[in-house]
Amino acid sequence: MSSAQDISGIVNQVTIDNKNVRKQFDALRTHLKEGEIVNGYVFGAYDSKILGEDTVRNGVLVATNNRLMLFGKKMLGGFELESIPYYK
Repeated sequence: MSSAQDISGIVNQVTIDNKNVRKQFDALRTHLKEGEIVNGYVFGAYDSKILGEDTVRNGVLVATNNRLMLFGKKMLGGFELESIPYYK
């Protein structure tokens, strides 16, 4: 199963009415490795900086079979991604 199918499966299993969550998952899809499976996720907000000013962004914390990922899509393009592998 490819990564796109894996993440689509979890998105389809859970009813996501929030359009922001769907946008995060659509953008996150390209950052999964081949064969990586999404086991769960939490959508929320995190502290960030825009032009040196403190701000809050929406993002998703994703647990896969290989790592934890904190992913936030920026409004005007781009993204913030933190990846924490379970094993080194």
